[in-house]
Amino acid sequence: NDNENFYEMVKKYEFTKEQFRILRNYCIEKGLIFISTPFDETSVEWLEDLNVPIFKVGSGDMNNFPLLKLICTKKKPIFLSTGMSTLEEVKESVNFIKSNGIREIVIFQCTSDYPTPYEDINLNVINTYQKIFPNELIGFSDHSKGIEVSIGAVVKGVKVIEKHFTINKDMEGPDHKASLNPVELINWVRTIRNVEKALGSKIKLPTLSELEIAKIARKSI
Repeated sequence: NDNENFYEMVKKYEFTKEQFRILRNYCIEKGLIFISTPFDETSVEWLEDLNVPIFKVGSGDMNNFPLLKLICTKKKPIFLSTGMSTLEEVKESVNFIKSNGIREIVIFQCTSDYPTPYEDINLNVINTYQKIFPNELIGFSDHSKGIEVSIGAVVKGVKVIEKHFTINKDMEGPDHKASLNPVELINWVRTIRNVEKALGSKIKLPTLSELEIAKIARKSI
């Protein structure tokens, strides 16, 4: 709210270490991959103690080279968000990560605005990243309302999508309005899986079902 500063807001919603362990264990129980974003060196070591399989680097730290260097010492894949960045900054960070021995990087197109207006999402940057980083996986951080932008990203070929979710969009806090509720999240995943199937093959040939239809639909004597 207007009466508290950013630190006070973050402190109010901070998880304890025990809560983090509970959440990590619940993810493992449900067959989910537990990932978290460290914003300082202490958090990097704490997440390493939790044995996270991947480190996510937030947009605000994508050129925080001391933090990146420490994360690289853990020798785990890195998800790199690139909001608020120029292309040259992204290149510099990716090269830095590689030079520190990390080969598995997912580079996320991201606009750090919550919710992001459609005109500021710039899905076409995905194509730019695919061209400049042909050996890296490209991801997308979707901070828009709804699910249609994620679908567009899937069609463009991203392999990982980040989307915030909430139990209640009316809860206090900065991200809830741009998040999906549980029902919407289920629909989001289902829709993405259907679109992935629908993308199909790049080779233009009749499908097996079309071959049967062709027997009666094409001209014959």
